[in-house]
Amino acid sequence: MNKSHFPFLALLFLLPCFGLKASIPVDTIGNDLLRNSDEKISCCAKGVTVLDLIGISMHLQKLEPVENPHQLMAADVNQDRELTVLDLENLREFILGKQPPLSKLTTDESLSKSTKNQRFTSLNIGDVLSEADFKSEQPITLDPVFSLPDRHLCYSGQEVRFDLTVKNFEELRAFQFSLQWDAKMMEFLSIDNFHLDDFDSTDVGQQAAGKGLLSFAWFSQDTQGSTLDDGDAICSIHFRARRGRQGSTLISVAEKPTPVQVLHYNLSVANPIFETGSLTVESASPLSIQRKHVKGLSCSEKPSGSIDISVSGGSPPYVFEWNNGVATEDLTSLVEGQYAVTVTDAGGCSKQDAFTISDPNKIAANVEVTNTSGENQTDGALVINDISGGSPPYSFLWNNGVTTPSIFKLSPGKYFVTLTDAKECQHILKYEVGPLKLAKNIENTAVKVRLQSNPIEAGSPAILEFKSHHTLEAQLFLFQKEEKLIWKKTLAVQKGETIHSFHAPNSTGNYLLQIQLRGGGVKTLKFKVI
Repeated sequence: MNKSHFPFLALLFLLPCFGLKASIPVDTIGNDLLRNSDEKISCCAKGVTVLDLIGISMHLQKLEPVENPHQLMAADVNQDRELTVLDLENLREFILGKQPPLSKLTTDESLSKSTKNQRFTSLNIGDVLSEADFKSEQPITLDPVFSLPDRHLCYSGQEVRFDLTVKNFEELRAFQFSLQWDAKMMEFLSIDNFHLDDFDSTDVGQQAAGKGLLSFAWFSQDTQGSTLDDGDAICSIHFRARRGRQGSTLISVAEKPTPVQVLHYNLSVANPIFETGSLTVESASPLSIQRKHVKGLSCSEKPSGSIDISVSGGSPPYVFEWNNGVATEDLTSLVEGQYAVTVTDAGGCSKQDAFTISDPNKIAANVEVTNTSGENQTDGALVINDISGGSPPYSFLWNNGVTTPSIFKLSPGKYFVTLTDAKECQHILKYEVGPLKLAKNIENTAVKVRLQSNPIEAGSPAILEFKSHHTLEAQLFLFQKEEKLIWKKTLAVQKGETIHSFHAPNSTGNYLLQIQLRGGGVKTLKFKVI
């Protein structure tokens, strides 16, 4: 800690507090004149600014020592007769309005009798330097600008951040000012994100934040000052909109508790511009969507779903926008599906919600479709094995007039069945029966198959040889002249070599044996029956 002992024996002043002047006879040097009084003084130091912080700092850094005994005495803020960083910290707290009032200092009674008709001088504690001593020309720069944004909240109780941004912040050495707002509208929470050398929370007076006041006092240790890019935020101030309040408040510069002063690097006074910010709270309560009633479908085939909602909070009137294009508050005649709504109030605030219209009577049927063996065959079938959903029992009506769950002896074509459940809800299920056709060959190198002999005598056994890298299942389809299915069967193919046999047809002619391998692969073998 750098300390400077200044010559109290050369000159002694009575300096009770900022704003009080103590008069001392010049020829009373060498006497201890100071003691505390019980009287409390609540006042501010006239003329004490960040310029005085710079003066004390430069003295402590031995960059520009303060040699004038009057200035040294004024710099001894805590009156301990030593000039240290504690005086610098105390002076900053006074400028920010943090420091409590000092006690009044008076002269010793025994000495006061001998001070009549003497010549006095006077000073303010902390008033080390004067703006009049720095009449340097202002640098040729644009006026520095301090800006706060306009913020908009939909309802009270929300948190909001104000970034204090700057423009034309070129080679500035110091600034001080106060910000004010309506404390009934905004509650101060914190300040952070400091983005300036030597600037932190110790440079901010928060003790009056509950009354809607913040004070700032910063100076740079660099004699060339600090420079920032346009738009940079030097800090972020966090507030909460008071619950139950709506309306607007400005956040603007104020002269109290810390008046405005901005200094260039040469300590000449700048002419700052402060752009006021604001907060607007649209509503005391948030926009809310309540679900009054959501009704699913009574029957699958009827658009009977509905959504009934109510809206509160925000700023009426409200505008409704559903994802199906409807602009009313409620929806009716809905089919199964998802429905989303956006509600916007008069202040432009919005709220979203989503709803599901379900179909509790939806039916699912497990139906086995058997295709015909050829284009002109009537050996197809539709067999309903199981039904889930709806309200049993069910009645059936196929489009060919059959009223049983399953239908047989079908030719290729499209079929549909109308299921009616116990609630008289109707469900239409559609199917198609087609001719069984040859599949295209699909190579499978892991399986090889061949007939031991070709041609084959009618009615005699035909031997199939399989060579496979793994065990699998195969389906065999025997066609006559590539169009009529004679039979089909399923067999197991073992890993390695497997022999299977089947009886050749009794009729002579050309035949195709198609082998469909489970897991992929189709092989077709042509042979002749003699």
